[in-house]
Amino acid sequence: MKARILYQLAKADFLERVRGYGFLIILGLAIVVAFFFVPTEDSSWVPIDLDGYRGVYDSAWIGAVVGLMSSLYVALFSFYAIKGSLSRDVDTGVGQIIASTLISKRLYILGKWLSNFAVLFVLVILVVVAAGVLQLVRGEDMTIDVWQLAAPSLIIAVPTMGLVAALAVLFETIRSLRGGLGNVIYFFFFMFAIFTTGLAASFVLQNMERSAAESIPGFSGGSSCCMIIKSQAMDILGRELDKQDTFRFSGMDWEAKIFLIRLIYMGVALGVVYLAVRFFDRFEGSERGSSRITLFFESLRRRLNSIIPGRLRRDSTPYGDPEPLSDLSVGRLQLTPLGSRSTGFRFAGLLVAELRLMLKGLQWWWYLVAAGLIVASLLVPLENVQSALLPAVWVWPVLIWSSMGVREVQNRTDQLIFSASHPLTRQLPVTWLSGLILTALVGSGVLLRLLIDGNADGAVMWAVGALFIPSLALALGVLSGSSKVFQIVYLALWYIGPMQGVTRFDFMGLEPEEAVAEGVPLIFVGAAVILLVLAVAGRTRQLRN
Repeated sequence: MKARILYQLAKADFLERVRGYGFLIILGLAIVVAFFFVPTEDSSWVPIDLDGYRGVYDSAWIGAVVGLMSSLYVALFSFYAIKGSLSRDVDTGVGQIIASTLISKRLYILGKWLSNFAVLFVLVILVVVAAGVLQLVRGEDMTIDVWQLAAPSLIIAVPTMGLVAALAVLFETIRSLRGGLGNVIYFFFFMFAIFTTGLAASFVLQNMERSAAESIPGFSGGSSCCMIIKSQAMDILGRELDKQDTFRFSGMDWEAKIFLIRLIYMGVALGVVYLAVRFFDRFEGSERGSSRITLFFESLRRRLNSIIPGRLRRDSTPYGDPEPLSDLSVGRLQLTPLGSRSTGFRFAGLLVAELRLMLKGLQWWWYLVAAGLIVASLLVPLENVQSALLPAVWVWPVLIWSSMGVREVQNRTDQLIFSASHPLTRQLPVTWLSGLILTALVGSGVLLRLLIDGNADGAVMWAVGALFIPSLALALGVLSGSSKVFQIVYLALWYIGPMQGVTRFDFMGLEPEEAVAEGVPLIFVGAAVILLVLAVAGRTRQLRN
């Protein structure tokens, strides 16, 4: 009986996900991700480099690369795609219904984990299928070996997805991790886990190095991953990386220990699910809130019932029944007319109000850390300011930026705000300007230090970043209606560009001279303009709807 209930819970949640537009987006991302894992020869990146060599694009090589990369990058960003199942049950009222049934907390949480796991499993399969199609498109080997193509993903990536699915459930059961803070913490937690363990990467790379040593005379060994930008290869590998020679990869040599390690991953995932059960409150918070609302309206109804009949009754019949409402005379109502001239637009007042809303709810320690970063920017050496402090300064307010363009929908005040006077030409620009002011204030210490040291290129890149960040936040917020999208995109861009030193994506200018020389300011200023146009278009669509 419990198994049947568990199956129905997981099935219902899974079907609800795959029938929505979100699953179509995931489907499209699977194709895009596979394209990055199997690049063309003239692409500006390589997923894996073996001292200047790579495997022929056959099922063995592509399968190993896709399995490894899926366990890293797909597992990182798929967390955000599946997180939100419990919150959806609260918003739709399904959670309160489930709380009133005999379904146990353990059964409910386990069903949510199985649903998450099923979605991610399908995602992995879609990436494998897309990789197989790309093998035929690349045309280096036209023979598809299903086992060689799919086995690395099934053995390496799928257990990782099981753990990711469990973490998504756990984060939703902990109140402080349900929102944006949990999204940011997961990003850094996952990156830390990858760099400190790297068991899957080392196992795959060892197999590739062994095969390369058998096939390539004089192979010196050494390998690097993951997603190396060719233009940055000198910094990463210590040499140029223009073109890779190929060899025939013999495939993965599966050892017993790798199966044991992946089973341990699944065991850890079940442990995380058990921990989520302990934190799950069975929607008690929602029930208390629902009960308060119900009691309020019940009290209001009783008061109205006790007042209205007496007001409507003019003369009572011998039996005490009131006269029909149709016989009652209704007085004429007249509203106070609006003034002939509308009140003036107080730009400064609206800007202050928007800034107060943006900063509302922040704790004192947030301001303390922000102030510490500003002071540190003025005191530490300039090279440390550009390499370490600037990325920290402009990742600290990520949760505040992510509310831009979304706050109206999240707080359900969109109908009120959109019906106000000039919401497109007044409220939207003020929202963007408040984000720009916040960005400038938090990064003011870095700017002052750049100006004091006469670093003109650094100041230019600082201004570019200050313009780009709020533009990205506002556009993604308006278009998606969710703060999660900006958090994902911005953290990914922050990691690829500033943290990995990829100049074309470095909107902060950690290497300002090189960035200015390659025209990066024009790229991101143009991107900011396009994003603002998209934000206006998105808000116009919202106003029409």
